[in-house]
Amino acid sequence: MELKFILESILFSAQQPLSPKELRDVLAGATEHTEDSAAKALKKTSVDAISTALEELSREHEQAQRSYRLVCVAGSWQFVSQPEFAPWIKALVGHRSRPSALRISSKA
Repeated sequence: MELKFILESILFSAQQPLSPKELRDVLAGATEHTEDSAAKALKKTSVDAISTALEELSREHEQAQRSYRLVCVAGSWQFVSQPEFAPWIKALVGHRSRPSALRISSKA
C-alpha cells in the first residue's frame, strides 16, 4: 500500500486535524493491531516522508477539483469542504459544531 493513501484513510476517519508527528504515531501503533507486513514496514516512517506524502496528496486533491481538499492549518492536516458548498453543508448540519470531515474552508 502506498503511504499517501494510508494517510488519506487515517485523515478521512479522524475526528480532528493531525500533525505529521501524530500521523507517525498512528503508523507505529498500527503494528499492534495487525500482523500485516506493510503495516510493520511503515512503523519507522519519518516525519519528513509523511509531510512529503501529505503535500503530494494535497496537490492531487486540488488538481482533481473535488468538493473537498486536504489542507494544513497550524501544522495539522485535515479534509475541508470547498467554501462554495457551504449552503448545502449548513443545511445538512446546521450551525452547530461540525465533524472535521465537514469543515468548510475559508479559502477559495
